[in-house]
Amino acid sequence: MKKIFEILIILFSLILFSFQILNQQGGNESSWESFENEEYSFKFPKKWSYEEINRRWMKFNIVNQIPYSEGGFNRFQESFNLVTKLLDHNDLGKFYDESVVSVKKMYYIEPKVLSESKGRNTGVDFKEVVFLCQIGELNLVQRKRLFIVNNKSFVLTGTFKKESYDSYSQTCQYFFDNFILK
Repeated sequence: MKKIFEILIILFSLILFSFQILNQQGGNESSWESFENEEYSFKFPKKWSYEEINRRWMKFNIVNQIPYSEGGFNRFQESFNLVTKLLDHNDLGKFYDESVVSVKKMYYIEPKVLSESKGRNTGVDFKEVVFLCQIGELNLVQRKRLFIVNNKSFVLTGTFKKESYDSYSQTCQYFFDNFILK
């Protein structure tokens, strides 16, 4: 009887822990907000803040809403953003190589490439890179997915603190997979 009780406690703890992770990462489909325009559509966690920017290249920024009580006003916030740019070519490999070089030049300490991959999302090829980079005292992980459609580049970026990246990786994957170019 004692073993059954211990097993039930362990199962209950695992279930409770799973719900906490799901809640942190957006949970289920109903906890995601949808956005659509003439170029693309995507979903983002409802608890995060969406800001349309439409500056020169940046189109939007989505930031995790963290209460000030959890780190103060200047606390780093996980985010997603989209940068677009017109190109004189449609060569994804060339654009990817240029982008990796550009990112490496942005930081005082050269970022480390953690992984590289390629894939296809709704008929559009993409290349993806994950960097470990340092900004001041912050160690960050940046995940970038790059697309080109009709000589226009789309660079989707997720930025996370290194120590919390694993807990946000499913959120990032879902966000990236639901970013659809039209």
